[in-house]
Amino acid sequence: MRTFERHPASLPVEFRANEKQLQVQKLKNISAGGLCLVAEECIPDGSLIHISIPNLKHSFSEKCKVVWCNQDGESFHIGVMFENEQTTRRLCMIEQVCHIEDYRSGIFVNEGRDLSAAEASEEWIEIRDDHFLKI
Repeated sequence: MRTFERHPASLPVEFRANEKQLQVQKLKNISAGGLCLVAEECIPDGSLIHISIPNLKHSFSEKCKVVWCNQDGESFHIGVMFENEQTTRRLCMIEQVCHIEDYRSGIFVNEGRDLSAAEASEEWIEIRDDHFLKI
């Protein structure tokens, strides 16, 4: 059983390790404990890296510690945890942005509706609130 629920995400992420700039293919998932990144090379456990998510309205940039790295075909899944607790609060906001963007793209693919970010946010909040009221 996992300690933290993981939420799928597919945002492009950039990170630096040992002063070397690396481009991550994507962010795989987010949890309250950290992130899982997909990269072209493995970074050793214990390495400190700097992560930034440039495509968010409010940019995200933090130091992280690599806690694991597993090969998956020709790419690597890298698990990182944050260095400070305040990041977890910011991460909750990023999780919601990811959910809204996933919802927005799903609506476009499934229904052909091209929602603005604000429209998708309003619908997502309504759906989420309805879901929690039923629990």
